Amino acid sequence: MRKVAATLAALGLAGCAVFGGLRGADPLAGWGGVWTGEYQGGSGAGPLEFEFSTDTAGMPVGVARFDTGMGMEQTSLGSPVLTRDSVRCELSFDGMAVEIRGARSEEDSAEGVFVVRYQGGEQPIDSGIWTAGRRPAGQ
Repeated sequence: MRKVAATLAALGLAGCAVFGGLRGADPLAGWGGVWTGEYQGGSGAGPLEFEFSTDTAGMPVGVARFDTGMGMEQTSLGSPVLTRDSVRCELSFDGMAVEIRGARSEEDSAEGVFVVRYQGGEQPIDSGIWTAGRRPAGQ
């Protein structure tokens, strides 16, 4: 009887592993997909978009798209740290380094702050706020 129970338990565990029942924690902590919104800073305002996904190793990666006043820029998000309630990442463009922090205000909406510095610099040259909502899949 013990042998039968052990065999059934092993088969159940194998089935869960094959069909995703024992999946680890979501590496995106629920932030997966495209978030669209806007930013406002001392140097201006404009549309903003974050896209979070995973790489082939299952690690979080992301892309930011934003309007700098001279058209839309797109750059990879560096070092994304995602928790159920917060996001922290960085990006760089045109010799600038941007630190981004935020939190969910609801399941599919978030808001946060950003600080812009010259790459390698300590002194902020701009800062502001951002808001975004998750775009429904397929849109």
